[in-house]
Amino acid sequence: MIRDEMAIGKSGNNSKERGSTRYWRTMKGRVYARLQYKDASGKMREKLRPITDKRTARSVVGGMRQELELRGEDSLANDRMTFAEFAPLFKEVKLIPAVFANKVKISGRKSNVDWAYNVLTEYFGTRPLRSIKPRDLELFKDHRLNTITIRGTLRNIATVNRELSLLRSMLSYAFQNDWIIQNPFSKIKGVIVSSAEAERDRVLSFEEEARLLEVCIDRRAHLRRILVRV
Repeated sequence: MIRDEMAIGKSGNNSKERGSTRYWRTMKGRVYARLQYKDASGKMREKLRPITDKRTARSVVGGMRQELELRGEDSLANDRMTFAEFAPLFKEVKLIPAVFANKVKISGRKSNVDWAYNVLTEYFGTRPLRSIKPRDLELFKDHRLNTITIRGTLRNIATVNRELSLLRSMLSYAFQNDWIIQNPFSKIKGVIVSSAEAERDRVLSFEEEARLLEVCIDRRAHLRRILVRV
């Protein structure tokens, strides 16, 4: 249930309510759009969002009211959640060892991506989740590609793609839980390009070479000339 409330008493009679109006409130020299509503238990709540112009207060309150109606109290209450605050919530549920049933993975991850998790948490840190835009994804990608590794080489695109893939999963989880309004990955294309990854060369072991040559007989005999280097 949502209800805008007029401040109780006059602003001059109560310092806590000083500067309050129907749609905005002034505190410590800053102006905030102000929405009062009842939560699921019937308790009165107040949500403030900073604004720079009192004339925008009504529209900002309208946006908060719509968000509350469409996405619930958690969305409204967590609108300033930072990446660092969110990351452990994701890790607790998603970055767990793979769980299998009848040899089929039903939850968790087969591979360890803690290194990518640490990179993302360090880079985005105190950034509010909702402030991450498509441009920030590209900036992160450029930053990582131009960061020298501990071996003194440029970081390859495959590594950065893994980091971006984890970030996409994290932001999808945030969207599913109403902590963000939209996943910025849904508004950008080409930030993860698997085709740009260099193909990896692998040298066969002597045992693998022997097994491969053993099957190059009869109709496959001509393959020996291709496989065996002079």
